[in-house]
Amino acid sequence: DISSRIFSLTQKDGSGGVCVLSAIGTISSVTLYQAASSGGTATYEGQFDILSLRGSFLLSEGGGGGGSQKSRTGGLSILLTGSDGRILGGCVAGSLIAGSPVQVIAGSFRSGIINKEGKVSSTAADARPLNMNLSGGGEDGGGGGGSSSGGSPS
Repeated sequence: DISSRIFSLTQKDGSGGVCVLSAIGTISSVTLYQAASSGGTATYEGQFDILSLRGSFLLSEGGGGGGSQKSRTGGLSILLTGSDGRILGGCVAGSLIAGSPVQVIAGSFRSGIINKEGKVSSTAADARPLNMNLSGGGEDGGGGGGSSSGGSPS
């Protein structure tokens, strides 16, 4: 699942969040939210080329009850085209499965870094580009952070 792999970057390196800038590749299955009136989801299966993939995930820790709990906010929006020229898109509601190798360009950032003066800072030095290659087909690989790595959606 591509969205799970992207979100795992926030947990893997302890960063505060990930911002997806671009992606290229083919999707074989996607679950999208339906229009606000129906409130449900719809799953589309087939071969769809990614036209656009954007979004962000923020990992935040909340204290309370004696332990720290982590919560995720954010999400992804996608625009796809089928082999018949049909275009579909929306907010990703569930799985996002690669049908071929998918390359995701994302940046990770730390949220709410407090400096010695007690001020929140967010400097350019805190941002790091990520280049993830995700491939379908059941292979299991590692990677995800740093420069570039191979792997598959989990």
